[in-house]
Amino acid sequence: MSIEGDLGSNSGVGDPVLTTSYAFIKEDQRRLDAMVGVKLNSGNADDPLEGTSTAMTTRSLPMPYQTSLGTTDLLVGVNYRHKRWTGALAWQHVLVQENKNDYLHLNWLDNAVGRAYFESAGLERADDAVARLLYAIPIGKLTIQPGILAIMHLGQDTRERPLTFDRSERIAIEGSEGLTLNLTADLRYKLSSSWWLEASAGAPSVVREVRPDGLTRALVANVGLRFAF
Repeated sequence: MSIEGDLGSNSGVGDPVLTTSYAFIKEDQRRLDAMVGVKLNSGNADDPLEGTSTAMTTRSLPMPYQTSLGTTDLLVGVNYRHKRWTGALAWQHVLVQENKNDYLHLNWLDNAVGRAYFESAGLERADDAVARLLYAIPIGKLTIQPGILAIMHLGQDTRERPLTFDRSERIAIEGSEGLTLNLTADLRYKLSSSWWLEASAGAPSVVREVRPDGLTRALVANVGLRFAF
């Protein structure tokens, strides 16, 4: 991952995701797959602001600049395809909370831009439920799949609020629960019987009121190469 914004830049390995699936139905016109996996954390979401004085580098960057969520999550889901329609349901359950971020507005009193993000010190995330619907439009070797992706954050996240120099309390973050609705488009081009070139893009049309985990993007795009065996 590579992130650049008004506060600076950060880059590193994102959270790796390992999954496996099994096809309970595997026919020409319909298919049902079940999936289970895990999302690991590649860090503790506490990367500091670099390129400043030593005192400044002790401050964590806000979550939108972090390459990891700082959690280990269980992933389970089902995917059903019938002719050109595909629907999927999934659940992301946090197993381990290891976020060590310490971003608070009071640490950025000298920087107005640095106070523009949601506070996330000691962030602990709630679970997510995901639903997706796609419709395939084949054009020769190219398949276009417009769709919608709904992500329901199932509860309020929590964070640490300092009380004194060495004491803090954990508080719920109001407005951090709720729906994110994305409009998506997938492209898949068949290179051979085993190889596909794939691309996808998504943009939100509905977002949660408060997003302390930094999962807010105007546009997300991916390109990949797929090999089936």
